[in-house]
Amino acid sequence: GALSEWGATVLARESACLSRADRAALDERLCADPSRLEGVGVRALAAAARRQACALDPASVADRARRAVAHRTVTCRPAPDAMVYLTALLPVRQGVAVLAELAREAGRAAAGGDRRGRGQVMADTLVARATGRRAAAASHVEVQLVVTDRTLFQGDAEPAYLAGYGIVPAQWARDLVRDPNGT
Repeated sequence: GALSEWGATVLARESACLSRADRAALDERLCADPSRLEGVGVRALAAAARRQACALDPASVADRARRAVAHRTVTCRPAPDAMVYLTALLPVRQGVAVLAELAREAGRAAAGGDRRGRGQVMADTLVARATGRRAAAASHVEVQLVVTDRTLFQGDAEPAYLAGYGIVPAQWARDLVRDPNGT
């Protein structure tokens, strides 16, 4: 009972590259005394499991990391309020470098008197660097908006559908059609 289902999943994930004997040794080292798990958060548990995996079989952990690079990707999923979560799964060096550069740009902007928040500057900088345009400038993308004529021309409240996102409010759809640049 000291280890949650998610905690057990984290242990399994962090030790998946180990042999059966090494996984058993990791379990013994981390879970033999259940009182040591009390109050341990998932991040701390994952870090302890990684540390033990590296101690037990550093070559398999390093090999797993080398293979993981092939799974790098960028995904987009809907978020509330006509926003999206843009997620990048990157090798650690690249991910940390991207975040550090965005943070440096936010620091420069703040030092120059920019009134946007740190996260806003970082998001705008990411858009600008990825698209070659300022965040507020027009982006050349095809927007597949499905909206009824009543909603578009008569102010009806029936929501629209934005491909790749989902349901959007009627007023938001009308605003998009009127001003695709969002200015």
